[in-house]
Amino acid sequence: MGYTLDPAEVPPHTSAKAWARFCAKTVVTTSHVIWTGALSKGYGTFHDPEFQDLDLELPSHGATVTATRWLWSAYHGPIDLDMRMMHACNLPICVRLASLEPGHQQWNIQDAANQDRLARRHGHVRVDKADIRGAEEQSRAIRFAVKQAVRAGVTDPGLLDRIVQDVMAEGDPDRLSAQAPLFRLADLPAPARQAQRRRFPQADAA
Repeated sequence: MGYTLDPAEVPPHTSAKAWARFCAKTVVTTSHVIWTGALSKGYGTFHDPEFQDLDLELPSHGATVTATRWLWSAYHGPIDLDMRMMHACNLPICVRLASLEPGHQQWNIQDAANQDRLARRHGHVRVDKADIRGAEEQSRAIRFAVKQAVRAGVTDPGLLDRIVQDVMAEGDPDRLSAQAPLFRLADLPAPARQAQRRRFPQADAA
């Protein structure tokens, strides 16, 4: 399945079995690698009994760690307890290695503040750029749309990326989703159209 990470390219700090399981929970677009497995607070989680960083991350949960931390550790080895994975793409559900970088939590918060991605209100009006649904609901919406698209036969990374962008736009504080969608239903392969009508009914009119 060419739309996932390549299970044959095993990183140096994990097993082929764990890597294959990880890859099976990913969908590659032109801008992101979307996690389709379990979520916690909008971030992917992955269970690996052989993970070597258990003393540093979520010890009470056995071998369940954030998908981004697992991925970084698979390539670079364990990271310190006080370090978190920062997303350059600002999409919590993304596990694209090139978009990740370890950093302290205060750096992560400051970065979000600099980009106006911390939820703020002026009276009853949102005055920030964070997704109005919150990270958890944004990630669930993206995961649902991507899994539906793949099940319907969509494998093109560009089209998958446009689907992700459209779901992201639905939570934009500026209500960009009220505009025409970023893709039209006619752009989809025939097997995918019925599934996408349920998700993007307005696409017929675009």
